[in-house]
Amino acid sequence: MSKLKSYLLSVVAMLSIFFVSPAMAFTAPAAGDFGYDAYDIFFNKMVDGPLGWIGAGILVFWGLSKVMQQWMMTLLCMISASAIIKWETLLTSLGAVLQ
Repeated sequence: MSKLKSYLLSVVAMLSIFFVSPAMAFTAPAAGDFGYDAYDIFFNKMVDGPLGWIGAGILVFWGLSKVMQQWMMTLLCMISASAIIKWETLLTSLGAVLQ
């Protein structure tokens, strides 16, 4: 049963290669494009601005204060803080699968 299960899993994995759609990365809108004002206010002025850095700092310090009681919460806080700091890079570099 185990060999059959691994065989079927490998066949499904190989067949899934043929049905993969291309990944396209999101690009930040240029000035004058539709949605640029919303992007500028939310990402450039809030997340990449002082509010994002303050939020990331609060997450780091709160996570460090919980390191002995809830180490998993500390790990999640550190990952969230680093994601907030590098939000624009994550947004533009991770591909979105579009069909």
